[in-house]
Amino acid sequence: QLNRLFHHTFSVAKKVRTDTKIGASPVSVAYAAVNLADQFFSGFSKHTALLIGAGVTIELVAKHLHQKNIGRLFVANRDLGRAQKLAAQFDGFALPLSELGGTLPEADILISSTASAEPILSLAQMKTAIKTRKRKPVFAVDIAVPRDLDPAISTLDDIYLYSIDDLDKVIVEGQNSRK
Repeated sequence: QLNRLFHHTFSVAKKVRTDTKIGASPVSVAYAAVNLADQFFSGFSKHTALLIGAGVTIELVAKHLHQKNIGRLFVANRDLGRAQKLAAQFDGFALPLSELGGTLPEADILISSTASAEPILSLAQMKTAIKTRKRKPVFAVDIAVPRDLDPAISTLDDIYLYSIDDLDKVIVEGQNSRK
């Protein structure tokens, strides 16, 4: 009897998820970051994402971007082997953090989540990238604590920098929507 009860329960749960919008609101940091970027660009197929880090959160971000057909995906990490492993899962390209400056001007979407105690990306590096980009906007999300991206980057024109605090608001809204 329990077997039938569980099968029926799972069937009802699937129907609720399919027939309602209960899963439409973001409740993870990774999904919230990608969802916000999607609203910013309204489609990813012609855009390039640069992900800094290779941990669980960045892996989820890469998965969501891949599902939304990101044009190009770069993964930068201190450990190149980890970056290569992650990038390979999502048809992306890997690079060491030391080569970040060369790829940065190509990034329309920049999402960072590392365990670094110091900022990974400085204001000077971003200024150089912006000059090369010639007024094309950059959507950046710093998920790390402490911050990976120098907060002063937000003062630059054509940079739209969000932090984990901004995403927490999106997640709380998503949780309330689901309730």
